[in-house]
Amino acid sequence: MPNSEAAVAGMLGGLIGAAIVAEKRYAYLISTVDGKLTIVKKKTMKEILSDRQDSLLEYGNEEDPKSADVLLKYAKVMNN
Repeated sequence: MPNSEAAVAGMLGGLIGAAIVAEKRYAYLISTVDGKLTIVKKKTMKEILSDRQDSLLEYGNEEDPKSADVLLKYAKVMNN
């Protein structure tokens, strides 16, 4: 796989991106398996973090768990 393809694959692997639709921001999870998009909600993030109890507890204590900054923070956690 050429470096550019590897970089793209890496960026898509668990990356949560923001999209602006009708002046609202939505976070999406892009599957590296089938390319399927899933809107990330609080419930989705809790499912994603279920294997990392420390991160799940920290996420549960966030003041605004739906904010883009918080979602990106935990996306980074999952990508490490």
